[in-house]
Amino acid sequence: MSAVPAKNTLDRLREREADEKQKGKSGPRQERSPEPDSERESPADVLIRMGRRLPLFHDGDGNCFAAIPRGDGRSRTVPITSRGLGSWLRREYFAARGKGVTEGNLSTALMTLASLAEFTGKKERVFVRLGIVGDMLVLDLADDLGQIVEITKDGWTITRSSAVRLWQPAGMRPLPVPIRGGSLDLLWPLLNVDAQDRILVAAWMLMALNPHGPYPGLFLHGQQGSAKSTTAALLRRLIDPNKCPLRQPPRDEDALVIAARNGLIVGLDNLSFIDQEVSDSLCRLMTGGGIGKRKLYSDADEVLIDIKRPLLVTGIPELANAGDLADRVITLELPPISDQQRDLDRTIGERFDEAHPALLGVLLDAIVVALRDNGKSRPPTLSRMADFECWACAGLPALGFDPKAFLATYRGNKSEAAGAVLDGSPVAAALQAMMGSSDYWQGTAADLLDKLRPLAGDNVKERAWPKTARGLSGALRRLAPALLTVLGFRVTFGDREGHERRRLIVVSREECKPPSAPSAPSADDETAPDIPW
Repeated sequence: MSAVPAKNTLDRLREREADEKQKGKSGPRQERSPEPDSERESPADVLIRMGRRLPLFHDGDGNCFAAIPRGDGRSRTVPITSRGLGSWLRREYFAARGKGVTEGNLSTALMTLASLAEFTGKKERVFVRLGIVGDMLVLDLADDLGQIVEITKDGWTITRSSAVRLWQPAGMRPLPVPIRGGSLDLLWPLLNVDAQDRILVAAWMLMALNPHGPYPGLFLHGQQGSAKSTTAALLRRLIDPNKCPLRQPPRDEDALVIAARNGLIVGLDNLSFIDQEVSDSLCRLMTGGGIGKRKLYSDADEVLIDIKRPLLVTGIPELANAGDLADRVITLELPPISDQQRDLDRTIGERFDEAHPALLGVLLDAIVVALRDNGKSRPPTLSRMADFECWACAGLPALGFDPKAFLATYRGNKSEAAGAVLDGSPVAAALQAMMGSSDYWQGTAADLLDKLRPLAGDNVKERAWPKTARGLSGALRRLAPALLTVLGFRVTFGDREGHERRRLIVVSREECKPPSAPSAPSADDETAPDIPW
């Protein structure tokens, strides 16, 4: 006698759904008892049936989610493969059968529910900490009451109902309930930041609460004991508290993506060097760009992830040595702290916790103003980080800062960063020596490499020195903005010409013109025009 093939889980689900449809045709639908039929349902079937009662959906990037009930009539969003949904299913199963479930049955159920979410569920956006619907921002306080802050150009309110899907990763910590009437004057005594740099820190905080980006990075460097980690941790704690506010340097782009998906802000602590590959990844993280990765190590399928996050980095040396990275970050050198000025971390933390609700409230007030005024006026010239400049200029007046002073300070910071890039580049030093008092040079990349090599000296042994003509072309493209800004050297790449398809490079001297910005108005300048510009 031939064996009858065993029915799999999906076959049994289809058979049960067909039975229920047939019963619906023949008479009123009867509610099924939560107690499973031990003769027909395996533990995995029971778990799947329980999970199917939940809203199941996906975000379009291969991530599947479920909305599990909180117990107060609302729900919370969790990834289907997370511990949160597994715990909920275990609890429901125990309530129905009075016993636990094996890992094998739970794994089978979660895989099936993930398939249902991906292939039959809706596509919905899922946010971490900060969401957006229409013109309204939603800030997740992540507290036990499930409170959120809804922010519009007309003001902000605290509520418990959310129009967006908000996911709270395991490391997320709650924000306090914000209060009105605060001031950033409560914050500055807790941070080791020079007074002239406070306007840049305030602008970075404002942009961290912008849901769109592109975002600037905030790089804090200084000697040992200058409170870099404490300052960075407090800044993240103000906006996006996390169990681990600052992480170790990322091993690869996958680790960076994981950090970005589990928080609003990516904080990296105590970096000593950023190579070109990591630099490129950080640039994509701040200003956007598809990050590709294999779905599984065993196949060739690729998942494209488009994610943007504010970046917070600490290190003793200046870290933004690549021109494209330096053009995207704010670099601050923290002053040294004497033993007489130093305080206990616990004392600083207690003072911060006391001021936190008012500090969050004043930031939200500034976001309301930024939503209302962003786009109404714009600076006369815009840099690469144009969205950041416009958003900061719109919101900074609510924090007591002048937009013109911000632009002057920010453009000056970028110019200093460009100078630091050239200081750390052996190619820039050799090129400056080659040009001397010359105004013009033309030739191929190979010609230029041959000409620069003798001028580089021992620098040719450094890792940053290009070994090939192609490597030199890439280095020049990265250095071009800084070379023009600081040294007045314009680097131009021509089209390929002739039978050999050679590309000529032209280095010409121009008058050094730093990025233009309105000068900061002096205190006694009564004729300085107000914004708009």
